[in-house]
Amino acid sequence: EGTSIVTSSKSLVRLIFTDKSSMNIGANSKIVLSHLPKDEANVVHLLTGLIKAKVLKKKSNKNDSKTKMLIKTRTAVMGVRGTKFQATYNATNKSTSLVTVEGQVGIVKVTKPIAENIDPKKLTELVDLSPDVVEVPAGRYSGIMERVSKPTVPVKISPTQYNVLAKSMGSKKRAKDVMKVSASDPDPNGFEDLNSGKLTPKAGGILDFSTGIYVPPASSAKYDKETGTFQAKSIGRVNKKTGDYIPPKGLRIDEKKGFVLAAKKNNQRVNKSLESKIAKLNQGVDRSLVKETDLNKVQNKNLSDKKSSSWEWLPNNHIVSFEFLPFSEEIEMKNKESNFMNLNGKFDFKTEKANWVLLSWKQVWNEKWLTNLVLGGLSYDLVEQDYHVEKFNDGDESEGYISLGLQYTYNENWKINLSFVEKTIYFIVPKPYTDGSGKSFVELVDVSVSSLDFGVEYLYKSWNKMNLAFEGELHLFGNDEIPFFVGSSPGSGFSDIAYEKGESFGHTLRASSLYRWRKNLMLKSQVWFNNMNTESKHVDYQRRTTGLGFEFIWDI
Repeated sequence: EGTSIVTSSKSLVRLIFTDKSSMNIGANSKIVLSHLPKDEANVVHLLTGLIKAKVLKKKSNKNDSKTKMLIKTRTAVMGVRGTKFQATYNATNKSTSLVTVEGQVGIVKVTKPIAENIDPKKLTELVDLSPDVVEVPAGRYSGIMERVSKPTVPVKISPTQYNVLAKSMGSKKRAKDVMKVSASDPDPNGFEDLNSGKLTPKAGGILDFSTGIYVPPASSAKYDKETGTFQAKSIGRVNKKTGDYIPPKGLRIDEKKGFVLAAKKNNQRVNKSLESKIAKLNQGVDRSLVKETDLNKVQNKNLSDKKSSSWEWLPNNHIVSFEFLPFSEEIEMKNKESNFMNLNGKFDFKTEKANWVLLSWKQVWNEKWLTNLVLGGLSYDLVEQDYHVEKFNDGDESEGYISLGLQYTYNENWKINLSFVEKTIYFIVPKPYTDGSGKSFVELVDVSVSSLDFGVEYLYKSWNKMNLAFEGELHLFGNDEIPFFVGSSPGSGFSDIAYEKGESFGHTLRASSLYRWRKNLMLKSQVWFNNMNTESKHVDYQRRTTGLGFEFIWDI
């Protein structure tokens, strides 16, 4: 009792306790055997590094504690019931990680250092009686970081890593034995309940033993229905002897920075694809949690039912955003036939005082699909130059926008969008009348048009909290009513505007940047260009629109 044991690189110490329980102390580790009482749980203080332990069950009375060994770190206390497990503590990032191989281990977070001379009974009560204790069954990982208030909800690790780890500890268990899908499993996509503070990362990730960092599978990873995990093939490898995590070639994992470039030779150029890989992996490490406000809905999913998968009748998540899109527009209008006032020829118009205000509600069904409803209005003012502007109909300056959309995430970089849009746009109709100063009159006519929009979005580059994306969108319009001047005399009492069927088509190009300053709050900015051509029997319109965009996003 009271012995300190320190290991250096490539070294190992094995302890055998009097009850035949055993513990392996990994390289670069330090422990203290704090308490070794005969009739109570042993207490081991893990100061830094890694331990693997096999704790034997004891025959005891019903009133005795079920905890047989206590492992304490700077941030956690673990109660071992009689099992095989691995625990690590990284003193640099103050993270405690636990993987249970057989049996079950309880873990609870502590916020203050625990004294070495603490009564073992108090530690036992902390694990046995605390309402915040998390029980970690075989094949699962739970971790404690400074930024979370509770241990993560136990999540299944990579089946490959579990199999290697179990074999290295002499266990005959395999992933298929301990990872069978059940109704009690949390959502394998991961979730966070902001109200209770409970969270779990995506299932199937690989734990880096030295740093305590859990690396979740990529967003495009395939789901394995047998184990309830996502395949982690693209995020690195597992050492076939020890189960240690091996990062992708050219990368290493740092305790605080996450993924960084491995040591490179002088003047060696950094591959851009490697930089992109770092950004994606770090994004996964930092944002591996899919937000979920209703924890009960997630926990009650029956993934063992063949009719049930990650798809549910109700969306898993909602995203609400407010968007402001100021723009300027140039319109070239051409009268193709002479009318009775001889208004043939080309006319150019411009506006610099226009904007869309949009409210969007997205429903996230799973990691691949989401639907989107957008409502909004248009404010439009034509710049008066050498003409007078008249508003047609009621003269209301604010017009409508509605869109129903569907988005499919093909992989980490590509997304496909399809939406039906009905919106108001303005057409300018010249008139032959002039006032005393020689200024002519034009009429501003609002027309509701509908279109089917097909878009492709490409994620060009990602940083820790920011990304840059490009998007192209094709607009296919229906046969909408197009206004044109038919002629009348001033004061005649009837309209001089008529409508005819016209065909329109167009495209939009966007460059956008998304900044996430909190887990569920984001700000998106963009620049965009739209080109639209409209043709009818009497008139042709070509409009070129250039705009900005500012969007506030709340991930509920």
